[in-house]
Amino acid sequence: YLREHGFSAPEGSEEAHAWCLERARAGDIEAQCVASSLFGSGITGHVDELAAFAWCKTAAENGSQDAQCALAAYLISGRNVEKQPDRGVALIRELVSAGHLPAMVSLGVLMMSGHADHVPKNEEAALDLLLAPAQAGDALSQCLVGSQLLASKDPATQQAGVRWIASAAEGGLPNAHRYLANFYRHGDYGYPIDAEKVAVHDAIAVRLEQSWLSSNVNREV
Repeated sequence: YLREHGFSAPEGSEEAHAWCLERARAGDIEAQCVASSLFGSGITGHVDELAAFAWCKTAAENGSQDAQCALAAYLISGRNVEKQPDRGVALIRELVSAGHLPAMVSLGVLMMSGHADHVPKNEEAALDLLLAPAQAGDALSQCLVGSQLLASKDPATQQAGVRWIASAAEGGLPNAHRYLANFYRHGDYGYPIDAEKVAVHDAIAVRLEQSWLSSNVNREV
């Protein structure tokens, strides 16, 4: 969003942050969503979880489905708001019914392992739900779909799972690179044993994981 409006990071971070807030306060819903992300991630040097939640809530109330999905996550986790998992799950289900792909990912992830009494574990239903976001390019969905298909005893289904995981790796998902490293480590699913490629994919996974950890540490500072 900020790049589309001519800003770059980190050189223009302060200016971009101020501009985004001005737009958000003027009622720009997309800017309100971005402001929530900026305060939550600290990418522009401003970390404020309460402001992140406040802008998320504002954007959600103004009709942003992305913000509503994020608000559902707040309600389920209880972070910066009273924990209301039933309300959060209900909101996600409403978004899924409206065809919102990120909500499909959220509900699919909850279904994979089950979430208390609010989302029963149902891996088959989760797989069906995750196919649409996977096809749309969501790396997490691709990896989850792929891992489920690998559990099949049918070689063709397993190969479909491998392709999904390879796509997730191309999308920058660390866990997908861990899968590929193991394929090369053990010679699974038609991959040759190749120690050099094991090292490459393990190194990529570590770099991506460290980047993720760094961004989350910044949120806590």
